[in-house]
Amino acid sequence: MSGELKDFLYVFQIEQVYNELELNHILKDKMPNIEEKLSKSGIYLLDWNFDDELKYLFIIVRCYGEKREDAGSLLENALRDSIENVKIRRKSGVLETRRITFSDRRKLLAMLMLNLVKEHYRELIGYLVENRIDISWISECYNPRLAFSLLFLCHLSEGFSEDLSELYLLHYPIFLNEYSFHDTLQCINALTRRNLLSQNKKRITLSNTGLEIVQSIYRFLESKYSEASSTLLSIFQTFQDINSSLEKIIKRDGTFEDFRLEKIIASTLKCGVREDVVFGILNDLIVIFKLMGNLSRADVVEAVKFSLDKIDGSREYSSKFEFYVNTFNYVVLLNEKGRFEPFTVPFIKKMIRDRWFKNTSFRISDRIVDNIASKTFENIRFIYSSISPFIPLTGENKVLAEVQTSFVEKIIEKELELQLPYFYRILKSQNPLKEAEKVIHELVARSELDFSKVLEEERLSAMVELFNIGAYNLVTALMIFLNLVPSISHISNCTILKSSIKELRKTGLKMEAVLDRSLLNRINAFARASLKIFYLDTSLEAKNAEKIADYVKANARLGLKICKFLISRD
Repeated sequence: MSGELKDFLYVFQIEQVYNELELNHILKDKMPNIEEKLSKSGIYLLDWNFDDELKYLFIIVRCYGEKREDAGSLLENALRDSIENVKIRRKSGVLETRRITFSDRRKLLAMLMLNLVKEHYRELIGYLVENRIDISWISECYNPRLAFSLLFLCHLSEGFSEDLSELYLLHYPIFLNEYSFHDTLQCINALTRRNLLSQNKKRITLSNTGLEIVQSIYRFLESKYSEASSTLLSIFQTFQDINSSLEKIIKRDGTFEDFRLEKIIASTLKCGVREDVVFGILNDLIVIFKLMGNLSRADVVEAVKFSLDKIDGSREYSSKFEFYVNTFNYVVLLNEKGRFEPFTVPFIKKMIRDRWFKNTSFRISDRIVDNIASKTFENIRFIYSSISPFIPLTGENKVLAEVQTSFVEKIIEKELELQLPYFYRILKSQNPLKEAEKVIHELVARSELDFSKVLEEERLSAMVELFNIGAYNLVTALMIFLNLVPSISHISNCTILKSSIKELRKTGLKMEAVLDRSLLNRINAFARASLKIFYLDTSLEAKNAEKIADYVKANARLGLKICKFLISRD
């Protein structure tokens, strides 16, 4: 496939019979299916948003340039097939979103400045009068706050086209929160009459007079921002105070998640930014988040980068952070057919399941797959993190590395060997069934030895340690016997085993022909006790030492009975 992957925006108008809440729910439900259909054609859904006021559905996809029209047609057909009783019409032609993807910083500045104008409007008027800036024109504007905001947005957007599309694409949905399109148009006409804006060749730009006002607004707002930054932290004493005072982050699917400043700080530290720098930007971040209200993920990322750039003009730190949180934009996978695939945790999970679990009777917990996929993703992200300094040179959202899926498979296999050693050993053997039996016998033999030692041991700490080792081996053996994939985590194994036994007892599956209900109850009790004993702190249990010792020994005896069952099957 020639050319390069690019991002494209498609806008659809939806004439609905549903109310907004119903339609949003339907879209959230159907988008995964639409995403799957697109991916089969090498087109990847990046983001979508439905605006219930405009009745517009914005969809951004990534594909090769020559596929952009195919993507639009596929999207339109998929939407019509998926959503009943609505009229769907493509509102615009294909728009490459390079300018939009470069606009996050401008969006951030716009949000900050619009909120500051709103909060300090009277002070702003006084500042302009004091500095002898002519503001007589505001009497002609129905909404002076909107007028000031439009001047600033025009400066950030380097002008507006006649249809004001930049307001929708670059600063959406900021101005729609409080101002209608009619209000916006009235203000622009008034500003044009007073020579603050000028129209040339179907483009609206700032005049010299308008630019002078914007520069004055900027100086005023910059002083207010600095003032807020220097005083705000004294209000908050802990992360909890900060988090509870802030709003929530809007996720891609339109739902909200609680804001946690410590998560952002942790990500900034993980990407390689020095600790003193990270804590040095706290004031700035708090000011920005307070001013912005409801946040999107992109807003949070840009706020961190903006604060880092104020400290480091070279953009080294912000580039590291950008690469860490948006690796998907800079690294793509190249499969054996020469086709690009997205470098994401969900796609790595698909790779894991397709190769290792499609043709096996073993069942694996989603949590374990998530963990292996996340670890694989982190390993590859770390390997390629050295390319982050190129981001300022090439521009954001430009693919900098193509990684062979065969290389990813090697990383996955290594993680499987480390995290699922027994499963890996069984699957790599020439006779997996025979090897599984061999592993079970080895584990049971070790468990019997450890449980026997528990019954002879007098010291509580040694008794607990021996029991935990024996329990880990026995639980692992039971999982393999039940065709469950065990990991190296004893807690995870016990939890999975308990859930599986509960399901067996509830559904009465064929396994009950081998494991009667009383034995299932014993295994469940043993898994519960194993977790309880694992969490024991023997140094704090001196008063109850004798009682605890009896409990540990009783469960060691239970473990020995289960061991005998596993051996007697032969």
